Amino acid sequence: MGGITVNKKIAVTGILLIVFSWIGNFMYFQSYQLEEPLFMEHYYDRGLRELVSFEIRYLINKNDNVNIYRIDIPGIPSERIRVSEQYSIDYVQHNLGVMVVEITDEEMHSWLNEDGIVFNEMTVYFNNGTSQQVDIGEIKIQKREAIDWEERALSQVSGGGSSNGNSYSLHKVEESLKVLSFEYDNKRKLEGFLHLYMNPSKIRLEEIMESESAFMESINEEDLKSQEELRRTYERMRDVQGSLFQIDGLTIKDIHFPMEFNSGEQIKISYYFDSTEEHDQRYHLFIDIEAMLLIETVEGVRRIQSLYIQNRPQFSSRQIRQIIKERR
Repeated sequence: MGGITVNKKIAVTGILLIVFSWIGNFMYFQSYQLEEPLFMEHYYDRGLRELVSFEIRYLINKNDNVNIYRIDIPGIPSERIRVSEQYSIDYVQHNLGVMVVEITDEEMHSWLNEDGIVFNEMTVYFNNGTSQQVDIGEIKIQKREAIDWEERALSQVSGGGSSNGNSYSLHKVEESLKVLSFEYDNKRKLEGFLHLYMNPSKIRLEEIMESESAFMESINEEDLKSQEELRRTYERMRDVQGSLFQIDGLTIKDIHFPMEFNSGEQIKISYYFDSTEEHDQRYHLFIDIEAMLLIETVEGVRRIQSLYIQNRPQFSSRQIRQIIKERR
């Protein structure tokens, strides 16, 4: 009889442990549930063109059926604002929603003042009949000199971003020139977070094109011999492109402008964001800014070359939970 009593106590204890564990997990789960969508922090600086387009990201609970059908932005006529696309990135408990916003207004140049427009909030209307005034960071739309694509002294021939956070753009010099400066607004906001480099690239454009062409030709072959060739050409292409993603050259702040380049040379712009939250709490900041190279041709003509610097962080589930704790 005593053995039965002991076994019963063990069984009851086991059941209680399971119940308490379930309650603990449920309470932990509930502690990270959102009462309303949580909008991420953005820092965008865009020049005004025929169309201004940008992405807004927000967190929702995984099982919430929430969509945004309309937004209002202070200072911009609502009929000129369109939510053109929505999709989401799945996490364990949450979804990271992505909303593409387009502003189309041919007359915007006439009513946008010289300082442009800056907004930090927007009113969001959801498909469940609710609305929310949300803080989205800082989005700036400014008047910029129109780009004459036929008269560019630089042409971009390659560019991209890697999984380790490094990004680059490679530009061919179409005519001999001087780079007088490299500018972007609000450098203090990104100081110590954005690390930006520029240097003449030693990689020949022909080498990039040849490696990609050889790889694509190998894909179409089916015999084992060509499969080995496929592997070799892929490794060659990977090595060539891998060297492009390496951060090298001088930091922009250490360059003594002007820099002179001859026709046919390449200029490589590379950058990364120091995006570990232990180092910098700006790790969750979404960034899309338009930087400008001021160049001067041998004839003394000055032109502006626009470059885009972007940060689109990819979060772990732990970082999502950390963001929720910080923003509550």
